[in-house]
Amino acid sequence: MSPASSSLAPPLNDEIYSRLQDLIHVRTGLIFSDHQRASVIKEIKHAGADTPEQYYSLLCTKPINAACWDDLINALTICETYFFRDSDQMQMLRKYIIPDLLARHCNDHTLRLWSAGCATGEEAYTLAMLLRYLIPDIERWKITILATDINKHALEKAQRGHYLDWSFRQQAADDPLVLTYFTQDYSGYQIHSSIKPMVHFACLNLSEDSFPSSLNMTDHLDLILCRNVTMYLSETVIQQLARRFYECLLPGGWLMLAACENNDQIYYQFKTLLYEKAIVYQKVMSSPLPPPPQPNPAFCPAQPPPTAAPDAPRSQPAVHPTPPSEFAADASQKLYQVGMAFINEHKFEEAKKCLLEYLTQHPQDVDVQYQLTFIEANSGHLEEAQLMAKQIIDQNPLFSKAYTILALVYQEKGELNLAVTQLKKVLYLDPHDLMTNFNLAVLYQKQGLSYKASHYRQQAIKLACKLQPYDIIPDSDNLSVSDFLLMART
Repeated sequence: MSPASSSLAPPLNDEIYSRLQDLIHVRTGLIFSDHQRASVIKEIKHAGADTPEQYYSLLCTKPINAACWDDLINALTICETYFFRDSDQMQMLRKYIIPDLLARHCNDHTLRLWSAGCATGEEAYTLAMLLRYLIPDIERWKITILATDINKHALEKAQRGHYLDWSFRQQAADDPLVLTYFTQDYSGYQIHSSIKPMVHFACLNLSEDSFPSSLNMTDHLDLILCRNVTMYLSETVIQQLARRFYECLLPGGWLMLAACENNDQIYYQFKTLLYEKAIVYQKVMSSPLPPPPQPNPAFCPAQPPPTAAPDAPRSQPAVHPTPPSEFAADASQKLYQVGMAFINEHKFEEAKKCLLEYLTQHPQDVDVQYQLTFIEANSGHLEEAQLMAKQIIDQNPLFSKAYTILALVYQEKGELNLAVTQLKKVLYLDPHDLMTNFNLAVLYQKQGLSYKASHYRQQAIKLACKLQPYDIIPDSDNLSVSDFLLMART
């Protein structure tokens, strides 16, 4: 291969791209769309292959733990996560699930937890912080927190335990949570020595039949968190995963997925429970649940504990968790969860039925009104979407997403000036909206106004450069920052 050829992007036609997609799915269970074609091309060049066919042959002959596979998996997987992600699920963990597990194991003082698809480790360390805060005599307990991912690059970062501001989202540097469990240095935050040893990181491919097994600590588990992972897997792999997760858990054990991933048909072996706005699955057991204990005060980023040494003794006021019978108290919330899951799967008719029924009970929920407007727009019902968006704006003039829908409708109708006007209203409400800046650039380019297009494109690039490469950009259809920058700079 000549030096000149290595600088050129190899052509990647649909036929070989499809073959690569099939091979990657067979080996990893991952599915990915056409917008990641640029990432694959980059990996072809990085591997030193002259053609996509040569790269395909290389992947076929190398084991899944080879460097070329590691780099490809790193390019295709999304490592978007942060501490205490999803406040509803965090409330469920601290108020019911963890107290329930402590009651089950009050005699053997043993807990076994698994963060499956842990990415850069924030979720696993969150579990460790919750346990350390909620268990006053934690030194008496034998706790195993297993954290696995197929992405070795992400695991290396997780094992370092060093994070930037973005991993804390809305928590300030002087937040008591940060002060208690992290040490700040010149470049970020290092997780405390009392937390880091509680988590064991390991590489594991969820599409392989390697679990449950005592060899990789995936048996006799009390809790599995697998959030924002299965959305990147095929339905066949997800069905196999559901069965294996069930086998991994002890009777009465818990499985928690992201809201958009819940599916009672796939996880039919589990009992589905609802707590406020969070859904969780439980492995069926013959004996009734033991009464939950009285846990410590609530621990969450919104109400963090006072600054103190992590091992300081804590008082235990009488705080009674919500009993299991109240999990199914509000069926309308399950309608919302299921409807959002259908939207994520692009099953718009099914989503519409759920959300319309939800709206009859919560008619003022503007977010659900927007979701229904989004469904109409993406189903090609432009007039209906336009009318619904205007109705939202009449009632909630500061709800910026409604203007985004109007811009989409006007763009589809070829009315570019009106679309530009709506997007400018969005930027007036939120000047830092990355995708709106970029969409304005696209519209101005279509109008031949290159100087304006360049301005908004550069604004979008600047905003993207403040994020981490594998963060998912909001309202971008799961576009990562690295893929966006590659597209925006082309």
